[in-house]
Amino acid sequence: MYSREYVFMRKVATDPRHLVLMSRSTEHPHCPIQKKYVRVLNYKSNLVLKPHTSLDEVGTKLWDLVLRCKGKRMLSLGCN
Repeated sequence: MYSREYVFMRKVATDPRHLVLMSRSTEHPHCPIQKKYVRVLNYKSNLVLKPHTSLDEVGTKLWDLVLRCKGKRMLSLGCN
C-alpha cells in the first residue's frame, strides 16, 4: 500500500454564524506526481463550523462532507 498524496486548493468563507472551508484537488507545476505516492486526483471537501454562540467563543458544531474518489460520500457530525 502506498501513501496517498493530496494537492488541493482551499477557500474560506465566513458570515456572523458560520465558518466554511471548501477544498478541491488541483494540479500545481511545483508538485508533480511522484511514483512513491498515490495522487488523489478527484477530491472535494466542505467543512462547516457553527459556533454554539459566536465565532469568538469556545465550542463549535462541525459538519464535514467529503466527496472521495469514485463518488462515495461520507457525512460525519462531531461536537467539541
